[in-house]
Formats: sequence, C-alpha cells, structure tokens
Amino acid sequence: WLQSDLPIDSTSPLYVVADDRLVILKTRRTDAGRYTCVVAAGLENLTHSALLTVYWPPLLKNATASNETKRRGDIATFECQVTQANPPPTVTWMKNGRDLVMNSARFNLSAGGMRLDIRPLDLTDT
Repeated sequence: WLQSDLPIDSTSPLYVVADDRLVILKTRRTDAGRYTCVVAAGLENLTHSALLTVYWPPLLKNATASNETKRRGDIATFECQVTQANPPPTVTWMKNGRDLVMNSARFNLSAGGMRLDIRPLDLTDT
C-alpha cells in the first residue's frame, strides 16, 4: 500500500493491513490523500487508487462577544475567527436569535465573513 506514492508502514499502530485491505484505525488530517494498492502480477504491477478526504470541524479562535455601548453614528465591529476546517466553515451573523438581514450599505462583511462592521449605528441596531 502507498499513501501519496510513499509506502505505508504496515507495522504502524495507526494502520491494519489484512486480507488485502488497509484499515486506518483513527483518521487524522494527515491521512488525507491518495491511497494506492499495488499488486505484483508476474512481470507487471497492477494498481488501484482511491482518494481519501478527511473532514474536521472548525474551532473558535477569536471572537468579540462582549457587551458594548456605542453612540448613534459610531462604528461597531464584531469578529468571529475560526481555525481552518474541512470543509471551510460558513459564518452566519445573527441578531436576537435571527439571521441578520444585511439589506443596507451600513453592514460590511470582510475576512471571509468573519468580521462584521456596522456603520453608522442607529437606533434599530440595539
């Protein structure tokens, strides 16, 4: 067995090779890649490959979730940074438990949706 064209250590406690099968006991991010089974058949080798994709959840890295008091006309900035994940996460902003309707130029998303600026603040933002 090969992973990304490199031989797999069949003595590793991470893998079990039995009955011509490769079993990964506990999948890790580094296990993602192309796996190839190589069969020696006389004068030639037969191969079959499969691609393994490993998913992992995002972790909250940094977030501004403190209560803030601002004046009307000020700028409010909120950040919700997450670590890399697979698949990449989608950040959704909410107000009072409902999706934030960004139907105004006062709302600006940046950093892949992980930063929300509201400018200028008005009374409807409370």
